[in-house]
Formats: sequence, C-alpha cells, structure tokens
Amino acid sequence: MLGYFPRFRDGGRLFCLLSAVILLCHSLPAAEIPSTWLDDAYLHDVRLIGSKLAFAVGEHGAVCKSTDGGRTWATSSCGQDVSLQSVCFLDDRVGWIAGSENVAYAGLDRGVLLATHDGGSTWRRIENAELPALRYVKFFGMEEGLVVGQPTALSPAGIFKTSDGGKTWHGVQGEAPQAWKGMCFLEPEMGVVAGVNGTVS
Repeated sequence: MLGYFPRFRDGGRLFCLLSAVILLCHSLPAAEIPSTWLDDAYLHDVRLIGSKLAFAVGEHGAVCKSTDGGRTWATSSCGQDVSLQSVCFLDDRVGWIAGSENVAYAGLDRGVLLATHDGGSTWRRIENAELPALRYVKFFGMEEGLVVGQPTALSPAGIFKTSDGGKTWHGVQGEAPQAWKGMCFLEPEMGVVAGVNGTVS
C-alpha cells in the first residue's frame, strides 16, 4: 500500500484551508512576528555591560534591552524567528548572539550567529552553514571567539573557534559525550565546558 488519501465531504475545502495556514506559519516574515510572541518569549541568557546597559535573549528572536540597570526593559526582534541562547558584548556597541533555528521539513537544527556594531539597534546574521545548534558564545576581541553547541562529525568536541570575527570556524580537538549546555572561558585557551549529568571538561 503506497498511501492513503482521505475522501472529503466538503470537496477538500477544509484540507486546503489547513494547508494554507501551515504554509503561512512556516513563511511568516520576521517583521510580522506577533508582539505577544516576543513579550511572552522564554529567555535563555542575560548580560550586563557596565552598570546601566543590559541585554537578554530568548525564543522567537526576542532581544530585550535595558539602559537603566534592569529597572525597565524594551523588547524587540532580532529580525528572525529563531531560538537565541547566548549573548556576549565587548563594549556598549559591539556584541554577538548565538542560537539555533529549525530547518523546515529536515528535522534538524542549525546554528545562528548574529552580530551588532551599534549597541543592538540592528543585528546582522553571520552566515555559516557548518555551525550546528549553538548554546554559548564568547568573544575576546573583534576577531577571536568561541562557540559551544551540538557535537558533529566534523567537530566531535562541539567547540568551535574563530580568528576572523566569525567568518570561518574551526572545530577544537576532542570528543563530547553529548551537547554542551554552557562554558566559561577567561582566555581562548583557558576555560571549562559543562553538560548534563554533571559532565564537565
């Protein structure tokens, strides 16, 4: 039996309506992400820059910004409906966000890396098809940085380094038993990564 095609008593009108709704949801432009999605978005990370400026990031591309030390927050979209997991800033203008997005109909996630040079007013996506789903980002300067995420066949350690501002990434040697959940690095060669079940390396 190759397949089963149901018989519709309404001439297939309901099926066509449901198909249209599904296609609409998958192709929803970033500018049209409902404000309620952003207001209720689950947040994953927060970063304080100095004593006043702070950023928090989360689901549906939500980026929350505070300029008064966290007393009030303004929520906006990074411009894409993605899962933002980690935010890192060098100063009050230069920063990065790491996360992931689901590839429609492929059943897998790929990495998302965004950068700003105007204090978060705009975010630019750094395209790199080789990065897996990301959980943490840390830059030590304008060029040198690290991201942590899902281990892959090309990088079993699940840790990736860049020396050109994120244009290209290279896997760190090693092997991770599963995806890392976070990291803390003082220098590019000095730090720890942590996962589930007490896994630390």
